[in-house]
Amino acid sequence: MWGVAVGVLLGILFAPREGEETRKKLAEDLKHFKEGFDEASEAGLKKYNELKKETTPVAQDLKNKAKPYVTALKDGLEGKENSFEDEG
Repeated sequence: MWGVAVGVLLGILFAPREGEETRKKLAEDLKHFKEGFDEASEAGLKKYNELKKETTPVAQDLKNKAKPYVTALKDGLEGKENSFEDEG
């Protein structure tokens, strides 16, 4: 996307036009580029929010299901830690 913008900019700057016409064309092209960028950003943000809305409950459910296993693992490791201290 940036390559296209740079190419357009260079094409405009080196085109055989008068200064005022070149500036007008450049301003117009930059306006169109900004509009396209804004639309793409808005679409990306909308998609992000949709995905977040869909995945948050799934992630929370997985977290809740894993919690007993994580707790048991921690408890088991704490017991092992104490047994290592007794041996040392």
